[in-house]
Amino acid sequence: MLNTYSASKVKYMNKITKYMIGIIAVGMIARLALIILLPNIGDPHIMDAKAYDDIATSLVAGKGFSLYNDPTVFVAPLYPFFLSVIYGLFNHSYLVAKICNVLLAGVTIFLIFLIGREVMNEWVGLIAAGIVAIHPELIGITAFLYTEILNTLLLALFVWTLIKAIKAPDRKSSLIFFGVSGLLLGISTLTKGTTMLFPFFMIGLLLIDKELRAKWLVMIPFVALFLISLVPWTVRNYHHFKMIIPVATGGGEALWTGNYFPFNGEYRYEQTRDTIHELTKDRPWIERDSILMTEAKKNIKANPGAFVRLCFVKVYRFWIKVYENIPEGLERHGSFFIQASLFIMQFILLVLAIIGISQTLLKNLGARIIVYLLLYYTAMHALTFAVPRYRLSVVPFLFVFSAIALFNFIDKILKKRTAAKA
Repeated sequence: MLNTYSASKVKYMNKITKYMIGIIAVGMIARLALIILLPNIGDPHIMDAKAYDDIATSLVAGKGFSLYNDPTVFVAPLYPFFLSVIYGLFNHSYLVAKICNVLLAGVTIFLIFLIGREVMNEWVGLIAAGIVAIHPELIGITAFLYTEILNTLLLALFVWTLIKAIKAPDRKSSLIFFGVSGLLLGISTLTKGTTMLFPFFMIGLLLIDKELRAKWLVMIPFVALFLISLVPWTVRNYHHFKMIIPVATGGGEALWTGNYFPFNGEYRYEQTRDTIHELTKDRPWIERDSILMTEAKKNIKANPGAFVRLCFVKVYRFWIKVYENIPEGLERHGSFFIQASLFIMQFILLVLAIIGISQTLLKNLGARIIVYLLLYYTAMHALTFAVPRYRLSVVPFLFVFSAIALFNFIDKILKKRTAAKA
């Protein structure tokens, strides 16, 4: 009897493994096809990619983490360092950098499967991984030298280890997983600074989540290793700029741009750049960011009603709005059919995710941890600056809940059919 059960279990896991390999293969082939068949997508000489590329080039040339020949703290460090390793090994090849993005995406698809499995079961993991594998926006971002691909992978590692910490059978395992998850969150923050305040957000959650509060003691290594991971870069920044900057500047610009009411909190390309230049002239980056932070606070204080209204608008931009066209450093005007199709798909997945959240929120701490991360990202971008691209780091976690809703729906149909046959 036991041997029969074991053989059945092995057969089941082999089937899951085959499905998982197939999903990863589909996701990676789709991404490879994009970057090979459309090599001009993802111009590294414009927008954020240019800064990452220039800093990586400076690192390879032995000039340090510099922009325009001066030490910089304009961007988070990890992605330029990642690019510099690729450039050093493969002679500044953009194609190889994009292929590395494909490899990172493949690992991320697998991690989403693991997260779905931890939250509910293997089938939820497969459905979530399948959505991530074929989602057009997640395929498209692979062609760009942006932080999102690496940051998503690191966030997925963080989420998976945090859920493992919560589910650990003993205190020792829980301590280890909490510590590792804190370290991974710190590394992710050094890729994109959005999560800088998330550990403190979690500490606040101890007040409202009894199940999480019961684990406060084992969360100490989580916070400690998160902070320790930021120390080397903070020391470097203090050495160069005589200021405590854990990750990067840019918070002032994001807050000002997202709350500049004449532009409705949008980045309007040349108009925005010209307005920022008028306010800051040719000041250094750190000074410029401080000026924009002060101006943003003045705008919010003078227009609290407009600020609150715009926060809701930015939630829409973050979760529902889709890109009009491929970014070229200019205002984008894309195909109505493509935009409408992407909008409908995103809206359906979002509705399914809300259903999935409602089905798991109260009874599953692992699911709540993901919801807390999604709420944190939503709040951060509602208060500062929001564009559809910024959701790409966390949208795979949203799809875990879309997968839960789909699984429960399919499971209910299958049970009804089985009952009818009986």
